[in-house]
Amino acid sequence: MAGARLSRPSQARQRQASTAGRYAAASPAPTLLVAIPINSGLTQNLQNATHAAVSAIDPHIAEQLAQDLPPADFRRIIETFEDDLGRLAQQLEAAAIAGNWDGYQRAAHSLAGAAAAVGAITLEQAARVAMDPRSPHPPAVVVPVIRDRAQAALQELSALVARSDGR
Repeated sequence: MAGARLSRPSQARQRQASTAGRYAAASPAPTLLVAIPINSGLTQNLQNATHAAVSAIDPHIAEQLAQDLPPADFRRIIETFEDDLGRLAQQLEAAAIAGNWDGYQRAAHSLAGAAAAVGAITLEQAARVAMDPRSPHPPAVVVPVIRDRAQAALQELSALVARSDGR
C-alpha cells in the first residue's frame, strides 16, 4: 500500500510519517520499505535497542528462568515466546502498513510485555518506542529495529535453551 501513513494525534507526526518512506507488502509477510537512515535522531530507548554491544537479553531474567525451571518447561516457554513473537510482529507490520495506529500500538504493547517476560530487553525497549504516542519515530524506522532485536533475542535465548538442556 504505497503512500499509506498512520493517523497520529498531531499534524507534525503525520508529516514525519509521510517523509519516512512508503509502506509496501512483499511476499507472504508484510515488509516496510525504509527511506530514512536508522540512526537519524533516535530517542535514547531506540538507540539502546540498536546498540550492538548490548546483549539482546537480560542475563539475570533469562538465566533465572533457565535455572528455576526444568529444561523442558524452559524450552516450552521460549518456544511459546517464539510463536507469540512471530504473530505479534506480523500484527505490528500489518497495522503499520494499513495505517492502523491503534493496532500498531496494541501489537507493540503486547511485544513489549512478551519480551519483558523472558528478559529480551532490547526488543522490549524498541517495542516501547513503537507504543509511545509521543515517539517521533515512524514505523518505517522502528519496525526494522524490532525485527533485528527479535532475531537477536531468539538467537541468545536459543543458546540459553541449549545450555539448559545440557545440565
